[in-house]
Amino acid sequence: MIELFGVQIALDTRLVVLLIAVTVGGIVRGFTGFGSALIIIPALTLVFNPLHAVVMHSVMEVPVILSLAPTAIKHANRRVALPMILALLITTPIGAIVLSSIDVNSLKLMIAFAVLGMVCLLAIQRQISAMIGPRGTIAAGGLGGLIQGAVGIGGPPIVTALMARGDQPDTSRGNVIAVMSSVIAVSLVSFGALGLITKEVLVIGALVSPVCLLATLAGMYAFGKFGAAHHRLVTLVVLALTALETLVVVSMSSG
Repeated sequence: MIELFGVQIALDTRLVVLLIAVTVGGIVRGFTGFGSALIIIPALTLVFNPLHAVVMHSVMEVPVILSLAPTAIKHANRRVALPMILALLITTPIGAIVLSSIDVNSLKLMIAFAVLGMVCLLAIQRQISAMIGPRGTIAAGGLGGLIQGAVGIGGPPIVTALMARGDQPDTSRGNVIAVMSSVIAVSLVSFGALGLITKEVLVIGALVSPVCLLATLAGMYAFGKFGAAHHRLVTLVVLALTALETLVVVSMSSG
């Protein structure tokens, strides 16, 4: 056990699991443009209160958002991304209010079912893509914001709608990065306004964020080498594995 800025941090296997999850999540984020929360938040619930886990992930994403910003600016289609961002500006604070008022056990279940549901949604993306038009894209942004604020994993509805457009990998990834960076930033502001950013959350989030950033940069490098050919496949495989991880982590943390 060590103490940093008045916060006690246990040096045990849970910390190792957390660092592994942050590394894998960061690589996935850099490669696909999203997905780190689906991997990191369930692992964080092994060590911390689920509410703190959701907020802590947003804190550690701050340098990642800054590092990915040039990609979003260069490749994103503003006519697609901006309406989704406007929708999530409304719904994300509502989700954050839900997060601040729900009990821990219910939140664990919400995280588990949200991850599994979002993985299933992405898996059947091809079947539902024909139903997603401009209004559907905006609705997906609103839904993603609501889920992001409540359980921190609002990416899949947003990603499903954006990938269903059939854009080139660079454009699709740029859209995802732009919208997901916005939803995380808005959720972080909402958490702060509700007093959910505690000293422990801030210290540990800041402490782990360099690991997340370095892993994200590695994922960005991998996309530059292999992304065009394997972007969609990697996205679905990683999320399917995340569903299994979620079941294991939730069962362990509730025991």
